[in-house]
Amino acid sequence: MKEVEPSDNLRKDTRWDGWSYSSEHFVRIVSRITFHHGVPEDVVKRFEVVKKLILHSYYEYEFLDLAFERALTTFEMALAMRYEHMTGKKRSPTFERLIAWGTERGLFDKSENFIQPLRKIRNMRMHPRQFSIAGFPASVEIVLRAVEVVNHMFPKVD
Repeated sequence: MKEVEPSDNLRKDTRWDGWSYSSEHFVRIVSRITFHHGVPEDVVKRFEVVKKLILHSYYEYEFLDLAFERALTTFEMALAMRYEHMTGKKRSPTFERLIAWGTERGLFDKSENFIQPLRKIRNMRMHPRQFSIAGFPASVEIVLRAVEVVNHMFPKVD
């Protein structure tokens, strides 16, 4: 019996048929996910998985949801890491309070009113009440926004 190669089964997800996107479109999205050297390696590594999920969402639409969720939880992790670094405290407050704390210290380039919805979206995705799929391109824009916020939270290192 012939072994099946993963690439043998990869076909564009039919849910993309209404869009004119090629697989190269997803490569372009992923190319926008970059971090400066001040962002902790653990955060960057988790976003490497986000990038792979976005690339493979061309073949499985719901991978986009996983990328979206991973980006939001990684944003939370990054904020908790920044809190620990700045305060020396190992245990961070709730995500809502972390956002308020980060806002007070100017860690975000936008107001708390812009960042708190990321928390609400994260909560809805992590505690679902029904099956739902994130919309495209809104979910990609939220992933890219999380990348911007994380880059802004950490000082650049040359």
